[in-house]
Amino acid sequence: RLAPADCTAVVRFLQSCTQISLINLFYNDIGWLGCVEIVKLFDNANCQLHSLNLSVNNIGAKGVEELAKGLVNNNKLRRLHLSYNNIGDKGVEELAKGLVNNNKLRSLNLCFNNIGVKGVEELAKGLVNNNKLRSLNLGRNNIGDKGVEELAKVLVNNNKLHSLNLSFNSIGVKGVEELAKGLVNNNKLRRLYLIGNDEITNEAKIQIQQACPNCKVTF
Repeated sequence: RLAPADCTAVVRFLQSCTQISLINLFYNDIGWLGCVEIVKLFDNANCQLHSLNLSVNNIGAKGVEELAKGLVNNNKLRRLHLSYNNIGDKGVEELAKGLVNNNKLRSLNLCFNNIGVKGVEELAKGLVNNNKLRSLNLGRNNIGDKGVEELAKVLVNNNKLHSLNLSFNSIGVKGVEELAKGLVNNNKLRRLYLIGNDEITNEAKIQIQQACPNCKVTF
């Protein structure tokens, strides 16, 4: 498994490669110091990095802060996977800053990251003016009904997001009601995952399906 120090050599090698567009460092231990090195690829003119998987790397909030700095002016990265990194609300707050002006990222995976209401609130702010993100995975976090309410506000005017995963997030009837309000006039979302939110009633399921008839909802 790669340690933080190993990332220096990896990045040095990749900086001279023009044909590598995908880097998969899943299940290593690069930590936040590794992210300091990885982010150097974002600004490298020779590197054509389009997809980056850093899932299960113990990067935490500090690591995301480093990545977010690189995302601000990055015009190449399309997919970013950060699941199982315990980034928490603070990490999402930093990431949201990078998303505000980012006009290239299409897919963001943040599942299993101990994200709560505050984190989703900050993420929603970052998505208000972001018109490029197509897929957002927030599965297996702790956003609850209040967190969904914050996301719903963004979905009202968001015309780009195609897939949203909110599975296993302790979402109940109230959360679904707010989500339905946000989706009534949204004609872009095509896939919505609400698996494992056991408090959602059959009535609430019908409500969300009626709110977005063109969207496939999976419970």
